[in-house]
Amino acid sequence: MQTDRGCPKCGATEVVLRKDQQLACIKCGSVLGHVSRLCPSCSHYNQDGLRYCSICGTELVRECTSCGADNWVLATYCSQCGRNLGIIERLARRSQQTTQDRLYQRKATMSSLKEREEWASQMRMSSIMDLERLQLASPAVTPAANETGDQILLRILAVVAALLFIAAILGLLLTAGAT
Repeated sequence: MQTDRGCPKCGATEVVLRKDQQLACIKCGSVLGHVSRLCPSCSHYNQDGLRYCSICGTELVRECTSCGADNWVLATYCSQCGRNLGIIERLARRSQQTTQDRLYQRKATMSSLKEREEWASQMRMSSIMDLERLQLASPAVTPAANETGDQILLRILAVVAALLFIAAILGLLLTAGAT
């Protein structure tokens, strides 16, 4: 783990998290303080008691919805009651939100999704129409340019069949001339 604040004894910026949730210098082992003071976004080591990082404003502390204790924002379990913070917060938010609120949120996201998809569809249609206008405006260079892929394939097959027929006749003539 890196921090923007160097160790006061050796100046190293790399720290390690000990089992007691204290940050210690990786080189000299001196204790720098509690992990809850370290910003998870910018790695700034903040003053004790701050709820938000003094550099970037990221939240440093979150409250346990079960017991109300303050915990480091990246903590998995509450330091006071030991409950899983992620599950409790999700359940608490879910129970506070009514079904009508959830449906309203879904409806709001669906309308913006519909608008984006409608716009994308209009853009695709516009590009197809532009290509169509270009094809109609450009004159045909040769009659072969108007042929479809199937017509071209039939012409190629006819040429190949004619070449095979000529090769078969030459083979017969050579065998008849050799005898």
